[in-house]
Amino acid sequence: MTTRRYLAVEIGSKHTRAWLFDDASGSFELRECAKTLSSLKARGEVESGAHEAIRTLQNKANLALFAGGETKLNFGDGGLSGAALTVSAGEPISTVLVGVSDTYSLATLNRLSGMFGCNVVLAIHQQDELNATAQLSRMIASDADLFIVAGGTNRGAIKPLKAAVDNIRIIYENMPRQVKPQVVYAGNDSYAPDATAAFEGSFDAHIAGNIQPEMGVEDPSIAWKSMLRAWRQVRLSQMSGLSEVEELLQVKALPSAFAMGRVVRLLDQMNPRGKGVMTVDLGQLETRLMAARGGTLAGLVEPFELSNPLIDMTYRFMSQPLEKASVEACLRNKRLLPDFIPLSIDDMAVEQAFMRARIITALEELAIRNPDFGYKKERGLIEPYEPIILLGEAFCQCKHAGQTMMAALDGFQPHGVTTFVLDQAQLTPALGALAGVEPMVAVQVIDSGIYKNLGTTAAVDSPEKSGRMVLEVEVDESQPERRRLTVRKGELKRLETVSEDKTRLYLSPTANSDVGMGMRGLGGWLAVSNSEVGVVIDARGRPIEIESDADARMTQITEWSWELSE
Repeated sequence: MTTRRYLAVEIGSKHTRAWLFDDASGSFELRECAKTLSSLKARGEVESGAHEAIRTLQNKANLALFAGGETKLNFGDGGLSGAALTVSAGEPISTVLVGVSDTYSLATLNRLSGMFGCNVVLAIHQQDELNATAQLSRMIASDADLFIVAGGTNRGAIKPLKAAVDNIRIIYENMPRQVKPQVVYAGNDSYAPDATAAFEGSFDAHIAGNIQPEMGVEDPSIAWKSMLRAWRQVRLSQMSGLSEVEELLQVKALPSAFAMGRVVRLLDQMNPRGKGVMTVDLGQLETRLMAARGGTLAGLVEPFELSNPLIDMTYRFMSQPLEKASVEACLRNKRLLPDFIPLSIDDMAVEQAFMRARIITALEELAIRNPDFGYKKERGLIEPYEPIILLGEAFCQCKHAGQTMMAALDGFQPHGVTTFVLDQAQLTPALGALAGVEPMVAVQVIDSGIYKNLGTTAAVDSPEKSGRMVLEVEVDESQPERRRLTVRKGELKRLETVSEDKTRLYLSPTANSDVGMGMRGLGGWLAVSNSEVGVVIDARGRPIEIESDADARMTQITEWSWELSE
């Protein structure tokens, strides 16, 4: 039987990565991976970095991936069966949103654009007080790389859309810029042929179906293909060498966040417990968050922008006695020097606190854009998601699994039972991209246990006062005697899982306490696999009650961290 091999390449802001997957053992597994410094920052192009990553992978795997020289890859018999390319590097795409109404069209466009790393520099709708000339003036001043137009139900009024498209056409034809802006039209189907004609079938105009075909009905996925084409055209114009990398791999580039979304959608479909699946990537320059539940995908790419709320939130989770001004200085240095690796205790404390703040900030923003996502600022993550996949430089730099788990637990503040896993190889985008080439690669590699199981958390939601008993736990480890423990409100307890078989726990909450079994007071058995941290019982409440006094707060956070890092 011929071994099938697939290559995936990721172009990031700091690193270019390459992974090789094959089915030599009967099912697809990660065979080898490689990482090199990106050539984008050093040389202003991405081609040499991709070549270096593939060359490094070739040497590690002891396989001839190049077909003589480095101008072509060895596709075909005995070589590669396919490849995939993802890109996370690049500044957010400067974008103008144009809708028919503020409440419906622009809200939908915000959800759509958020998944593709767009920086919305202007959002206008046809029901505001601006006339066509004023709208045109603002559009020109935006100097945007992308215009997205939507609104109007099918067979509805087309006059507002015509006015918007006419303005964009004027900008497209007359704007004195070397690279034309991209245009995505995803509005009333009745006007779609005219929108196509307005741009004379240009490759820069991407016509999709209506993402709001009926009143109260929304399906952003209708516009995904058009958004991907527009995103790719922008990145090709911005990144020297990207087209050559596409030619080398014989594929078209995908945004990393979108590829991550494919993975969580796949896992959501496979999830037998009806829970959603989420992944968060804490990269150096941006946070990527993708969540799938019930077939619906919500996502956000949020750049690292230092703000007072972000600084305040970081300071709130500090475990070391630094002044807020010192914390702010550390964050500003990190913004200027994203390659900085924290080494001192103070630097690591800032990094740990910042990870929590980044997760919370991204969740809050995603909830604003997607009210049904299942996150409330006052209560944390209220909808069930399992697993939650963690990846990115910030998570991978943690020295102990307990630190990673603690940052995620404080950031997400989940309800009920969930599991956190770590993508150490940072291959989730690669698997998502390859899912469009050979779906079994993603399915079988994930089934092989490629994600490191950090641990399972059971959160206790109870109105009891601090110190009152809220839960009793019975631990069955296939031993003659079972361990029993009592959990009180405000406590964080860790239970190690050392058995090769699954550890079973019986959770018995008090009458007014909820552990995610369906209703308050209802308990049940929980089977968990062996993991790095084990099982964490979190009875701290939602939101987490953090001491207001600085010294008491530092002691509190330090004690929580020690509990998970023993």
